[in-house]
Amino acid sequence: MIHAILFAALKDAVKWKRLAVNVCTAVTLPWLAQSERQPLTKEQALQLLEAAKGNRLECLLTLALATGMRLGELLALRWDDIHLEERTVQVAHTARYVSGFGMFESEPKTESSKRSIMLPQFVVDMLKQHRTYQLETRLKAGSAWQEHGLVFPNTYGRYFSRSTLYCFFKKLLREAGLADMHFHDLRHSAATILLSKGVPAKVVQLLLEAVWKGLRSGFEPSVST
Repeated sequence: MIHAILFAALKDAVKWKRLAVNVCTAVTLPWLAQSERQPLTKEQALQLLEAAKGNRLECLLTLALATGMRLGELLALRWDDIHLEERTVQVAHTARYVSGFGMFESEPKTESSKRSIMLPQFVVDMLKQHRTYQLETRLKAGSAWQEHGLVFPNTYGRYFSRSTLYCFFKKLLREAGLADMHFHDLRHSAATILLSKGVPAKVVQLLLEAVWKGLRSGFEPSVST
């Protein structure tokens, strides 16, 4: 990571003619061991959602498990991106934390990352419940609420802090009796929750094929379920 940051900085320095050469191009990076990702089983996915019942992360985790959306995409998701009648969600933005500036919203890295995802009915039902919960939260916040149209804001309508979300997520893992994992690992568990909710195996197979095709080509595909 340090090399990537320094490489980018020196690349700009060369472009601005402050340096003659980017010395990072001659660096041989050490081998980085990749940790093995273990997707949740069907039973584990249900354990996590059972622990999340009534929790503010319940809907966010359900959407993550059912669609494989990235955390940044979930944090930037707006109600205008969701069409409950058509059962679709449009992924058009992503949010990330930038030191010194706070949360910063941008478009996905590639055009192909902008995608429309069909939603299973159980996710649509969960989103409807979540909207009611959010209206109650807004009333409690009163004048402190800042409306940004976010689906998963904090208690005042602004971006949900990643650090706070991670704390809630780790606590839910412990309550569910599950091993520690990264939030990003939920993307590899999407198929298990779809199967557990009665989505036909053939549809889940198509989802998996689309995901692997996207991974091979370097982007996330559109997936219909």
